[in-house]
Amino acid sequence: ELSRLFRAKSMEAASGLPGDPEIFFNIHPAEMREPKALLSGLHEFRRLYPKLKMVLEVHESLVTDLVSMRNLLAQLRQLEIAL
Repeated sequence: ELSRLFRAKSMEAASGLPGDPEIFFNIHPAEMREPKALLSGLHEFRRLYPKLKMVLEVHESLVTDLVSMRNLLAQLRQLEIAL
């Protein structure tokens, strides 16, 4: 929940910046234990900030779980969030 709050505040602040800002954010590996909750939050952020350029930074420990990474990547592409 704390990670989601930090992301929400960051995106809110970035959306008010002039120009075309790009916001980089990360997820904690524990958040992949409940990927539906994570993706639900990302869908909400995209709905709230449709024009904001978002880039998700992935913790190295998640890269070893290729199935989860493939699923996450597919969802991110749909949301137009870079990885």
